[in-house]
Parts: sequence; C-alpha cells; structure tokens
Amino acid sequence: MEEEVEQKNNIKTWIIVGIVSIITFILVFTITYKLMNNGKESTEPVKEDTEQISFDAYKVGDKVTLLDNSKWHVLYASIKNTENVTLLSDEDVNAKKVLYSDVDNYLTTDYQQKLLTSLKAEKKDIVEIRKFAYLDLANLAGMQQVDFSPEPETEIANFSIPSFVYEKETVTDTVYHTEETTEPVMICTKDLEKEKEARFCLGNSKEVLPVRAVIIISKKYIKNDNTSSNNRKGDE
Repeated sequence: MEEEVEQKNNIKTWIIVGIVSIITFILVFTITYKLMNNGKESTEPVKEDTEQISFDAYKVGDKVTLLDNSKWHVLYASIKNTENVTLLSDEDVNAKKVLYSDVDNYLTTDYQQKLLTSLKAEKKDIVEIRKFAYLDLANLAGMQQVDFSPEPETEIANFSIPSFVYEKETVTDTVYHTEETTEPVMICTKDLEKEKEARFCLGNSKEVLPVRAVIIISKKYIKNDNTSSNNRKGDE
C-alpha cells in the first residue's frame, strides 16, 4: 500500500517537473526570440529616399526669373545637375540708397535678408552676394584679367561683351586711384548704341550709386527649373 502511494507521488512529481520544464522552455525560447529580433531591428539600416533632385543647365546670358519674380541673367555657365548658378540682377538693388563705402555691408545684411524673405529661402542656399567684379568682365571677354587704366574701355573695345552687362548701370568692385581722388568705377549704359566704347565712367563715392547684385544661389529658386517646358540652352 505504501509503495503504491509512493509511486503515485513520484508520478505527480514528474508531472510537475515536466510542466515546469515546458513552461521554462517556452519562456526561454520567447525571451531569446525577442532578443534576437530586437538585435536585427536595431542593426538594420534605415531605408533612405534615393531619389535625386536634378537641375537644368544654363549658359551665360540666359534670362531667368526667381520665385519672387525678380529678373536676372546667368553670369557663368552651369552644367546640368549642378545645384548652384551665378546670376546678375537686371535691376538696381540699392533700395536703401547707401553710399559706395557701405554697399558691401548692405548686400550681405539688409539685401540678403530681403532676398531670403522674398524667396522664402534657406540661408545655406544663397552661397554668395556681392558687387559685379572686374574678374567677371574679364571672364565674359575671354581674358584672364582686365587691367584698369584711365580709359579702361580701350583695352576691351575689341572684345565681345554680352549686352546684358550694359543694360543697366552698376557700380563695380574696382576703384580708380589718382593723387587727388579715389572713385569707384561704374559700368555705364549712356550712348552705348552710338558709342560702343562708352561703357565705363567714374562714380562719386559720396553719392548713391546703382548696384546690380551678383549672387550664387540654388537653382531650386528659379521658376520652372527642371521642367520640359523650360527649354534651357546651357551645355550639359
């Protein structure tokens, strides 16, 4: 009789041990599975949008309109899928009528902020803002440099300069020095049709002078950029 009772107890014990073993196995398996999956999820690379933005090509002299409807001309050729382009404004941007000595500061502060606001642009997308430079003129003339003299137009009279440069007056980054005075050099438009050499004059540094800004900016702020209807002529 005692042996039968003991045998029943042993059976119960083995059943309990079996149940506990099964439960333990299930718990261990579940925990291990979750840990392994968590590890895979943490090391799996995040999928990124691989779609690339493409941009049109532009050649020197192309007319462009920015998103704020301001008009510009392309100053340097820019190949396809290059994000930035160098532009020369068609109009005088010296809205605050600052003197020549203050033009550089005005362009990089007040005018920059005006441009950022009107275009709703990010600051990083406007790489540079400056005056028209004599190096720009040399590039357009196909020369390595333009040496300024009392009659600078005589040096480049035989070179072809795109007409968009002379459509509006603008002060340049060049200053003419004499023993008596230091005056900023201007690109002039007066008598351009009659006298092709009448392209330069001296501006009074104590007067308000017109300023056509040069900017390097992302092409995404150009209206209709990268559309089939906007047939750009720039070289790819």
